Amino acid sequence: MRPLLTSEEMRRADEAVMASGVPAEMLMERAGRAVARATVALAGRRYGVRAAVVCGKGNNGGDGFVAARLLADDGVSTRCLTVGDARSARGAAAHHRDLLRTVPVTVEPFSPTALTRSDVVVDALFGTGFEGAAEGEAATAIEAMNGAGAPVLAVDIPSGVIGATGAVHGPAVMAEVTVVMGAEKIGTAVGAGAMRAGRVEVVDIGIPVTGQGAGMVEVADVAAVLPRRTLDSHKRSSGAVALLGGSAGMAGAVALAARGAVRMGAGYTTFGASADVERSVAQSLPEVLSVVVTKGEALGPESLDAFSSVVENATSLAIGPGLG
Repeated sequence: MRPLLTSEEMRRADEAVMASGVPAEMLMERAGRAVARATVALAGRRYGVRAAVVCGKGNNGGDGFVAARLLADDGVSTRCLTVGDARSARGAAAHHRDLLRTVPVTVEPFSPTALTRSDVVVDALFGTGFEGAAEGEAATAIEAMNGAGAPVLAVDIPSGVIGATGAVHGPAVMAEVTVVMGAEKIGTAVGAGAMRAGRVEVVDIGIPVTGQGAGMVEVADVAAVLPRRTLDSHKRSSGAVALLGGSAGMAGAVALAARGAVRMGAGYTTFGASADVERSVAQSLPEVLSVVVTKGEALGPESLDAFSSVVENATSLAIGPGLG
């Protein structure tokens, strides 16, 4: 199961690591390095690329400051666009903002036209602790990122998405890739946030993830609880499904039900339908047995009698798909 964290769970994990002696500046450096690496991968090349990094004044913006510095140091033409007063950044974010002076990166206040001619955009505006709806300059910046015509990489979560729920109450970034630190957040896995996160890449920056309350069930989790077939099993060992349905114009319903039964592992699947429906469905499902249960176009009481022998030997019965 893939762990999913709330913003509060991630905050506690951050604090625990820093309490153990790891400086916040180091964690931010690792996060920004992962973002810079993913930005180059998204752009598809390094030299000749024009990157715009949109930074807020919090820790998410600090990750953006690091990414901007490393991109510029690596030969990428980089502009760092600050939303709000970057001078009000504190702690690790202020430290990495000041380090931008050591590399050839353009740092300037955000403007609606600032993203023109960018090949890739990094969204480091808001983090997982964001609440409410983006307004004013922040809303303008989000709309500009969405309209830039360049792929957007979000840091931890697309700006405008609520980290704890995935809800969106105003403008929100539509990212192609979201780089998340330590573990994925609930906000990128469910709701509107999942539709805006694009491809989610989880990176390890040295924050142990324990005690999470939520998780995303994956294919391996389901496979682990499914019963295994023994060497001496036969088709009826895995269940016999009987389906009764279909009508003129709705043959596909019973076909989908039969295909679903086979896909879920039923060893023996039989459907009953009118002659016309049986003929059209049976041709597309050679692994499924079929029985004509009525001489007319619609199923009636006599159909149950014609299908009774199949039902008697079934372990599961479904009546209704496509009956109208």
